[in-house]
Amino acid sequence: MDSDTQSLLILVAIVAAAILVPLGLIGMVALIAAPVVRRRRRLWRAAAAELGLQCDRTSMWGTRGMPVRIFWRNEGAQVGRMDMAGVVLAGRHDMRGGRAGLRHVYCQAMLEPPLGLGLLMQRNRGDAVSEICTRNPAFDSAFILSAREAAPAQQLFHSQLGDFFAQVAQNGWQVVVTDDFVQVRLGGDYASQFPEKQPGLLPAALETVVMCAHQLQAARSQLAATREAAAR
Repeated sequence: MDSDTQSLLILVAIVAAAILVPLGLIGMVALIAAPVVRRRRRLWRAAAAELGLQCDRTSMWGTRGMPVRIFWRNEGAQVGRMDMAGVVLAGRHDMRGGRAGLRHVYCQAMLEPPLGLGLLMQRNRGDAVSEICTRNPAFDSAFILSAREAAPAQQLFHSQLGDFFAQVAQNGWQVVVTDDFVQVRLGGDYASQFPEKQPGLLPAALETVVMCAHQLQAARSQLAATREAAAR
């Protein structure tokens, strides 16, 4: 065998190794990861069944006196902290940008009809100034409030509703409210990115957003009734 043929065979072997070795490693990782993925999907389906919700691989949905939704996605520093509506998301765990690739679970109770105030209420992390001051000290220290319709929003949270949400914040839930939903986010560190593994955590989060949504709707109805009576 001449030197040219040997050189060609060596080159072919190097190229083959460069292709086959990564493929082999990928195959090994897939074999190791597949049981983990299947187990996580079983846990997700079991959690949905326990909550009485329908589910697919990434979300659960159903009703609890109002439409509710639970879903997860991977995000972190490289993905950002804003949802599709441009809402800065908050979670139960303080995650300043988070670590890329961590899994987060969102629990939402949908508001029907929507508030129509252009509202965004989110936790105050101590370095931002609220656009709207409700003059409810407990609420104003816990949340940042902005709205297109500032006066109705201020009146809404100046009432006992503001005290209620302040208590929710004190209990450790970082809650976000928009015109369309009340939401909490679970995750943000390696210990908490799979809340369906922790008995009671998902039910507690879902119960919290539903309770907050009911309180919000009741306060809205009471405020509307008060305005209507005053207009007579």
